[in-house]
Amino acid sequence: MGVFMTDYEKYNTKEFIEWFEGKLTPIDTENCYSYLLDECYGPINICGYEYDASWALKQIDINAYNIGHSDYVSSQLEDVWVKIGGLYYDVDEVSGLWEEYQASDEVAE
Repeated sequence: MGVFMTDYEKYNTKEFIEWFEGKLTPIDTENCYSYLLDECYGPINICGYEYDASWALKQIDINAYNIGHSDYVSSQLEDVWVKIGGLYYDVDEVSGLWEEYQASDEVAE
């Protein structure tokens, strides 16, 4: 491994993942995306009935919902979220845990 590691590389080492496990709750990216849609577009009226925008989009065009979700997740990486072992976490919380991990006795010198 080189001298410089990206956040993704250092946070995804086997040792850190094992140490990190269970210390934070992963982000529910689908819930975050649905919340964003609902806040941006508000309730949707269909034939006199009102639905959350996220629910309506997911029911009417699941592909559009999934693409939007994927784009949303990509837009949050690095600045807001970090992916560790296939799950997403708040980058600031992980950064704090990284410092704690570095200071722990479990880090090989």
